[in-house]
Formats: sequence, structure tokens, C-alpha cells
Amino acid sequence: MKKFNLLSKALLPIILLQFVCIGLAFSQAPQYVRTSGLKAWYSFTGDATDDHANLNLQNLGASLSSDRFSISNSAYIFDGSATYMRRDNFPYPETKDVVISLWYKRSSTDGSGTIMSYGNNEIYEPGTWYLFAYPDGTVQLSTQFSGLALNANDNSDSNWHHVVFVRNDNDLLLYLDGELASTGSTNSSWAANKNIFIGTTPALGWNFNGKVDDIGIWKDHGNNFTHCDVLKLYYSHTYTNPDNQSVASGGTATFETAAHDELTFQWQADSGTGFVNLSNAGQNSGATSNQLTVSNVNSSNNNTLYRCVLNYGPCTISTEAATLSVGSATAIAEHNEQPTLSVYPNPSNGNFVIESSSSIEGPVRVIVTDLAGKVVHEFIDRFPSDSQTKSIHLDLPAGMYNLTMLTERGKHSQAISIVN
Repeated sequence: MKKFNLLSKALLPIILLQFVCIGLAFSQAPQYVRTSGLKAWYSFTGDATDDHANLNLQNLGASLSSDRFSISNSAYIFDGSATYMRRDNFPYPETKDVVISLWYKRSSTDGSGTIMSYGNNEIYEPGTWYLFAYPDGTVQLSTQFSGLALNANDNSDSNWHHVVFVRNDNDLLLYLDGELASTGSTNSSWAANKNIFIGTTPALGWNFNGKVDDIGIWKDHGNNFTHCDVLKLYYSHTYTNPDNQSVASGGTATFETAAHDELTFQWQADSGTGFVNLSNAGQNSGATSNQLTVSNVNSSNNNTLYRCVLNYGPCTISTEAATLSVGSATAIAEHNEQPTLSVYPNPSNGNFVIESSSSIEGPVRVIVTDLAGKVVHEFIDRFPSDSQTKSIHLDLPAGMYNLTMLTERGKHSQAISIVN
């Protein structure tokens, strides 16, 4: 197909419910998604709603399908003919600060077409753009920003690919699969309040044949959206924070974070003078693994903070710090006594009751993730002050899940089943 030149005439799901005492601000975008400047996040988990700001898409025929983690009903497939999505009058001001991120997968036959576009129905509208996938493997961001097109190449295969478009003042950058593929420059602005289309552009009628998933839209100055932010989206890693530990003098403390193949680990400790890297010596072992062990703890370790710095390529993420409390065996045993938790009815249509054998105080953060660590739901709540039960509703596809609850006094896991 001839390229358009618009410039002269772009395993089993697991639910992890993490209960920790925190503040009440939150976003439902996954942990690896930059929330600063985020306008919309479309995870396509079961529907085309916006998980961040309720800027929902209208679905015109696209079907739910499996995503890049092989999880069903977590991406949308477009037929290359008549199916697409749209959001009219997307509330975006005229600006030069734009970031767009998405995953796409060409069909094994004719996997070409318009993956996403921004504009109305006229081809040459100033400040609009189109993301094309051509049969020869070219992925092109074709813009009406003073006649600018950025190109990358995905070899026209049927693998999942990640594309990010960053607009930084007058500079434009196009990333493919975590790597910078093309750059350009323009002084034209993104047009205000145009329509967003997924899988087509009405001005051309060239529909995409393939899958699309995890669309993010930011109004964020490009200098703030770094290559590391792009890599976080590409690797799609979530991580767990280590838990506070209360250990009797002479005992052993263990701190742990989630492990991923692409990550390396460096544990740090802060005894009051700032965080320093730990090595495998003295009390410490596993200092460069996902699990740190501190042996033969004593009073000098009391109230020491421990965190893990996760490294992926040139980028780092630091977990939240956990506190090591050292005391007498009796005091530690009383502190560590944890309530018994149960979840019922099971199976359920998504309405569950969590029951505790003793009171759970303070705010409760609930994070729902799938097998790949992708956050599919998140909220903050608390048990009623006069009750040891809490009702929750999980609006998820039918299937088997594992429900894990973490409190400051321990963890409980239970297999649950959601049925239609």
C-alpha cells in the first residue's frame, strides 16, 4: 500500500490486595506508569474505560482479546475494516507538551493501518497527528506540526511492540520498544479539543488490523518525561515494598521485594545518617538479590531503615523503606500476633466479605494486579470501627484468582473464584 504523505498534500490472573496504612490520594494506573501529568490511561481490562480520569472511549465494534501477557479480555483487536474507538472533544489545551504511549500487535495477515489518530475529519487540520503501521514494517508518526514525520521499523512482524511519542516544546521524539528511533523539530502546537481515534482515522478510512493495549496520554513537558519513564512503560515492571520487621535480639530479619529478570538489586540501610549500600559481610547476606537477610540482630539495629534500589539498564527505582524493630522475645511475640482473615462467599459473582478475628485499624490500601504484575484495580478503604468485616466488590472477568491481604501485622492469602 502506498504511504500517505500528509505533509506535502502515526498464566492465571492473580489478585494482590496490599493492605498498608497510607494517605488517601491514589491513581488506578499501574505502578510503573508516571502519574504526574497523566490525562488518561486505557488498560482495556474488560472494557474501554479510562482508569485515571473517566475520559472513556466509545467502542465501535472492537473485540476484547488477550494482551501481551496472554491474559484474556485485557486488550482490544481491530479487524482492519470497520471496527474502531473514539473519544470526541478530548479535553486537551493547545500545547507543545504531549506524551502518548501504547502497545500494538499487527495481525499475522495484513497488519497495517492507522493505530491511533488525533483530529476530526479533515486530513490537513493543523496540530493533528496520525500513527500509521505500513505493510513494509514502517511505523510512522505523521503530523500536521509544520510538516513533520517520524519513522521507526518493527520488521512487520506479529509481535507486540511499544511505541511512545514525546513532544518537548519544539522537539519531537519517537521511541520503539524502549529505544529512541527518530527525532524532529517544529514550533507548531498540538490542536485543542480534537477527537481521538483508536484503530482508524475517518479522514482516510485506513483501519488498523491488529491489537492495541495500554494507551497512556500525558500533558507533561517532555524534559520531565525521560528515557527512564519510557523504559518503565516498556518493561512494565511492578515491585513490592519490603515489610517492617520486628525481631527479638539475636534473631534474624528478612526483607524482600519482587524479582524480575531484567532487574538487578542493591539493598541499602539508614541507621540515622543516610542510606548507604550494603555488602555481603557481617550481619548481611543477599545484599544484591531480591531478599536481604540480617542475622544476629541487636540493639544497634533497632529502628534502622532498609530499602532496595532496583536497577534496569541506566535507570533506578527505590522501594519504600522498611523499619527493623529489635526488642525482647515477649514484646516481639505480642506485636507479631496477627489476626485470622477469611474471605467469603467463595465462589462469588465478585461481591466478597473479608472477615478478621480482631480489629484492623487505619486506612487500607487495596491493589489488584494480574499475573504479570499489571495493576487492574486500586482503592483505599478501612474496616468499620465497630465491625471486623468489610465488603468489597471486584469487577473482574470470571476465573480463579489469588487474594492476598497484607496488614502491618502479617499477610493472608486465599484462592478465590469469580463466576458470572
